[in-house]
Amino acid sequence: MWSVFAILALPAQAAGGYLVIKETDRAGDSTYRVVTPQGLKELQDEIRAEMRHHGRALSLARKQWREHESKRRTFPASAIGRRSFRVVGSTYADEQKASDRAARLDENEENSRKIEQDREKDLEQRRYRKRASRKSRTFGDETRARDKKRLHERARQLYEQQLTLLMNRTGESSAGNE
Repeated sequence: MWSVFAILALPAQAAGGYLVIKETDRAGDSTYRVVTPQGLKELQDEIRAEMRHHGRALSLARKQWREHESKRRTFPASAIGRRSFRVVGSTYADEQKASDRAARLDENEENSRKIEQDREKDLEQRRYRKRASRKSRTFGDETRARDKKRLHERARQLYEQQLTLLMNRTGESSAGNE
């Protein structure tokens, strides 16, 4: 939580130029993009506004979950992270250079993700080879993982709806909500 506040306290690095930032969404997925110092300030303001409404939106989403979604399952609040960003590198004078840097960073992160997924998949396959009922266990695990992912997506969707409603009531922008 403190890191979010530290990130938001970052001043715009220069009066002009372009910055590469790593933005993390509520699902924990990150992307790299190019912004101007003005765009960085707008993003900081947007995240601050969302943080002001985070607790209330979470409680409203939890309430709606209990009423309409599932009485058996608890609301997966851990699936909802806070949006954040981090400035990567320094200020670029040329937008094309900044875009190239962001694309390279995105590609490197995607490659790292694929390698990690391959490692995890390989490890799971080794585990299942040791078990006698490999087929039925794999199907059950995949089904549970799919259900969990669907529940988390639905929880994030409810949270987004409540956050958007709260921000619209107070007149704050909700353009960054996904």
